[in-house]
Amino acid sequence: MSSTRIICPQIARPLTSTGIQPYITYTA
Repeated sequence: MSSTRIICPQIARPLTSTGIQPYITYTA
């Protein structure tokens, strides 16, 4: 799921529930 951080923040936003919040902040 490391590639998820490459996904657009719009799609990664719901992924924050998975515990990838820090990754989304890095991509944003």
